[in-house]
Amino acid sequence: MLRFVYQSLSPTKSRAFIVVLLLASLVIVYRHANAEMQAGPSQDLRNSTTQTSSSDIAIVNGDQLIITVFDTPELSGPARVRNDGTIDFPLIGTVHVSGLTVSSAADLIRNRLIHGDFLKDPQVSISFVDFANHSAIILGEVNHPGPIVLSGVHTLWEVIGAAGGVTSAAGSRVTINHQDAASNPTILDLDWTKDLTGQSNPVIRPGDTLQISRSGIVYVLGEVNQVGGYPIDHQKLTITEAVALARGVKYTSKASKAILVRSGSSGRSITDIDIPKIIKGQLPDQILQANDVIYVPNSASKVAILKGLQAAVSIGSALLIYSNR
Repeated sequence: MLRFVYQSLSPTKSRAFIVVLLLASLVIVYRHANAEMQAGPSQDLRNSTTQTSSSDIAIVNGDQLIITVFDTPELSGPARVRNDGTIDFPLIGTVHVSGLTVSSAADLIRNRLIHGDFLKDPQVSISFVDFANHSAIILGEVNHPGPIVLSGVHTLWEVIGAAGGVTSAAGSRVTINHQDAASNPTILDLDWTKDLTGQSNPVIRPGDTLQISRSGIVYVLGEVNQVGGYPIDHQKLTITEAVALARGVKYTSKASKAILVRSGSSGRSITDIDIPKIIKGQLPDQILQANDVIYVPNSASKVAILKGLQAAVSIGSALLIYSNR
């Protein structure tokens, strides 16, 4: 039919007819592809993914569950786990499910239905309404603080990784507050600059709250280009690095007579530091501690020279203006 129509048309109309056919074909292909994209994965695939991700999560007190007995709607419905870890189920009564995975709890209900001669071969499935009771909260110096869903057993490093890792300002102290032992938190001191192998890596439980501390601050004062406080980057900051963060010393500084002020349990100590020799590698570069203060004094002679130069420039400018009159 299309061939007959095409042959009966003039050459100009034939070309237009071909263009129309091509456009119509493209529209049909686009609509078909768009419908597939919007439909997404099948319902079976979505259910399979949900079951796989939640099958190894242990049920805890307060969980909201959906229990389904296939082809038996009168036994299916929601259930809330009480504080004693139990639920009520039709025909078999009280069932202790806290601590079991959803698959183990489903098997338990199935077996009790069979042993009680209520059903011959029941197909039981259990799913979570939400995962609110299966999250830990991580706060402080991580890139993405907030709740982390614990689908299975997860360690401290895995939770930190799920939060995007620690920031450059992270301190060594990690505090883990447990929901069931609020008065007995776990406190760890970690070194982010070293291999994590061999360092503490406890299991994180649902309800835990993790706090990643902020690193200490080092203060650089005096004759530097940018006075201020600078965080210790992952527990390590040297004198050279601190001076670099302060954008170097000024011309008027007497950097060879700088001092390092450190406060400790025994009081305050003052140490002379020669910044030029440290930068040149002639003296060892010290690692700074939290709340250390580097003070760079000025040089009276350099200040006098600078003032003299400024005065000379002012006088020269005045003489130039006067001579041009």
